Amino acid sequence: MSQMNDSGGAAPSVTPPINEPGLPTGATVRPATDADVHAVADAFPDMQPDRWRGGDNRRSFAALADGHVVGHCRGIDNVFHPGTRTLVFEIDDAHRGTDLEDQLLAAQIAVSTVPLTVKLTRDTPAMTALSARHRGFAYQLCPPWAYVVGPEMRAWAARHIAAHRAPTAGDSQALAQLEAEHYAAQHAAWNPSAPIDTMLDAFADDHDPDAPGYDRDRSVVIERDGRVVAAALVWPGSNAVPDLDLTGEAEEGGREVTLLSNPYDSPAAWRDKAACIAAVVERSADGDRLLIDSHATQRGEIALMGNVPGLDPAHDDEWTALVAIPAGTGANAQVRPLPADALPADLSAAGLTWARPLLT
Repeated sequence: MSQMNDSGGAAPSVTPPINEPGLPTGATVRPATDADVHAVADAFPDMQPDRWRGGDNRRSFAALADGHVVGHCRGIDNVFHPGTRTLVFEIDDAHRGTDLEDQLLAAQIAVSTVPLTVKLTRDTPAMTALSARHRGFAYQLCPPWAYVVGPEMRAWAARHIAAHRAPTAGDSQALAQLEAEHYAAQHAAWNPSAPIDTMLDAFADDHDPDAPGYDRDRSVVIERDGRVVAAALVWPGSNAVPDLDLTGEAEEGGREVTLLSNPYDSPAAWRDKAACIAAVVERSADGDRLLIDSHATQRGEIALMGNVPGLDPAHDDEWTALVAIPAGTGANAQVRPLPADALPADLSAAGLTWARPLLT
């Protein structure tokens, strides 16, 4: 079977740097095999064999030391953001910061036709350093997002509450359309989404009234003139976000809240989203943690969430950087370094010194 490239044609002439000069004796980077996957199923359960095909998973490489698999990586097509590909990268602690780690990432860069993206925090220093060595840059920053419901937050909610109701099965199609359009508008300037029809397909399961999805008892919608114009969808845990959250694991004790409006950005839209947060607070108990994300380049989001009290003091300096590692050609222009005016004035005070190598 001949190998195929990302467009379905013959494999490109570029080959991954395997056994490049400088690798330690006995170290190898090569396409992952079925045998590799079985051999390290316990250590690296997310590892997959290498193959060329369209779909969620593309090239997969293994890093070996003295014949043993010590790391792997692959790039996952991102249906939400076709101009980027999500990087999966794991290597054992003994080989962090070594030439083998760099060559493993270089192998993936060499075969990817679009930039590789990864989500980093202050708790990922090794991956931050590796990304910076390969010209990685932050294209978005997400401020701390955990809010604890209490008296101060309830007082704020009382000032912002507006007419609302719980979503019903009859709202499913309207909410799917609202989410697809909101997502596209929200990301247009910094990581363009797929066409709306594709987004509708991607979000379809979340809005199937017969399937598990958002918590309909705690979620709210705002309707005006017979049309759903805003919503807050409350998820059972931390909903897996298409911007690279590979784990999909719930943050302990937190309920993620997705805010939606049409239009995305207008004075009325921000009032409606504030009202949706207020309604969710009313449906929550004191001590509940609400996870509400925002993006540094989106001034309306920053202004809205900057006025919401209740930021969890135990996590009020935990930023997340969405990072792109250049690869391929053409699509790189869709993801650009974060502009300076989107950064906090004092990185140290914000708890962002760890991200300096990614802020060009």
